Amino acid sequence: EWTLRYYGDAGWKEHRATKCSALGADWKFQQDWADVGPTDLGLTSVFSMTASGRPAFKAGKYLFTAHADDGLKILLDGTAVLDASKANGSMLTSDFQNLTSGAHDVVLQYHNTDGLAFARAKWAPEAPCAEDAWLVRLYSDTGFAHHRASSCVARMAGAWPLNLTWPGGVPELNDQEHGFSVRAIGKMMLAGGQT
Repeated sequence: EWTLRYYGDAGWKEHRATKCSALGADWKFQQDWADVGPTDLGLTSVFSMTASGRPAFKAGKYLFTAHADDGLKILLDGTAVLDASKANGSMLTSDFQNLTSGAHDVVLQYHNTDGLAFARAKWAPEAPCAEDAWLVRLYSDTGFAHHRASSCVARMAGAWPLNLTWPGGVPELNDQEHGFSVRAIGKMMLAGGQT
């Protein structure tokens, strides 16, 4: 469950109301105030909001996604993992986050200065791959620091068991400014039965 705190300004100063909202299935948080704001709370389209919850996670690597207008920041256990505070309608993703099993504090900080107002946030674990596939991790830098996407790629027969190509020559990743890097993880049977 989310605890929502609404403010009558875009900077989280004038607290006006508190309410609760259920955790969603796909989008864990989703609110749409059109271009008028939360009028049921006596607010206009100039407002801010925080949503705090403590959902349970299984151990693993998770990707967080935000889609908002004007902006949304996601904090995990007190640390910002995704800053989409200037998203203006864009959808952005975090680096993958390593989480331990159990409940974690998740806080969303949303603001709107005028016009269209909506906020969506979700997270998903890195999907496991079959034993005969590669787990391919894409990073938006050349030093394997910013893990942005994962996919499973079938292992090919022949001299090239892994073949990666992208339209335009490079993968599309958020904030990709200085190249990218790729890490492929898989098991292969080698001579002597080693894997």
